[in-house]
Amino acid sequence: DLPQNNLYSVDIDKEDNIWIGYSSIGSSRGLAIFNGQNWKIYNKNNSTYSLSTIRDIIFDKNETPWFAVDNFLWTFQNGDWTQIKHNSEEENSVYANVREVEVDKNNDIWFSTSYDGVLKYSNGKLNRYSHINPYSYDGLAIDSNNNIWLVNIQESLMSYDTNTKQWKVRDTNETPISSGFNIEHTIIVDRINTLWIAERKSVHNFNPATEEWITYSPPQKLLDSMQGGFRDMKIDANGDFWLITYSYDGVYKLSDVITEIKDEPYINTISIYPNPTSTLLTYETNNITSIIQQSIVDLSGKVLIKDNMDKVMRNSIDVSKLQSGVYFLQLTDMKGVKYSKKFVIED
Repeated sequence: DLPQNNLYSVDIDKEDNIWIGYSSIGSSRGLAIFNGQNWKIYNKNNSTYSLSTIRDIIFDKNETPWFAVDNFLWTFQNGDWTQIKHNSEEENSVYANVREVEVDKNNDIWFSTSYDGVLKYSNGKLNRYSHINPYSYDGLAIDSNNNIWLVNIQESLMSYDTNTKQWKVRDTNETPISSGFNIEHTIIVDRINTLWIAERKSVHNFNPATEEWITYSPPQKLLDSMQGGFRDMKIDANGDFWLITYSYDGVYKLSDVITEIKDEPYINTISIYPNPTSTLLTYETNNITSIIQQSIVDLSGKVLIKDNMDKVMRNSIDVSKLQSGVYFLQLTDMKGVKYSKKFVIED
């Protein structure tokens, strides 16, 4: 069970441990780490943690966790907390609440703030992007092209191209995102470079390549039971969503949300190895006969590889040219029945 349900943020490390940040309200406020069986808690009773809400959590390329905390940016290593200076007269300090934090391809730390714009922390120094409208930002993400994405309570969705140094604004008339001071947002980027934006009791998917939006809402039974709404979310290595809620609603795990291609009820008829893989995908089947086609499908449902079985080596597919991410192996028998199994490609 969760130590308490008043949650604020979540992330997942490379070992699939779940890290959860708590609100400043409640006796168990602090950090909770779940290894799949047990919880380890860090709070004022066993660490130097400051009693503020952990608004966001991210891991850099060295697996060092970074935390967006009210009034502070923190790191955490070997049980010790380190604070980035705040609200001092020195140049290298932060002057507003830190809302969300992200890491880019260069392992630089970006974070959004309330009323102090967007900042980048690199090699021990802060760079402030104050030429942007310094309104409150409560959503931040970085895609595989190193573009910075932000949600602004006035202007909705903004993007910054780090190569051209150009900004693009999509106002509230161009997006389904709600605006207002009392609405919190969070953004993540999936393996196929589309954005997922959570707010209240909805999750929006945005494809920058096509400018298309899709809005997802939980089942009515779930909506009826939720006192608050979604506050933070992350995608694990299997493509499953972990969503943090406020108002004591706890954590939700949503599977197969980002694709129309799902593991079928007879999923155990396919075994994949190795999984994750990087070059050759090998599979075995049980009680599937007369397979006429094997395909690799990405999370958007796009078919990337399609082979007729009379032209290829059975039970293996070369996936070395595909980017790292989550995919589906899809097998089709002579009756047209499709069988699918999720797998992961790593660099």
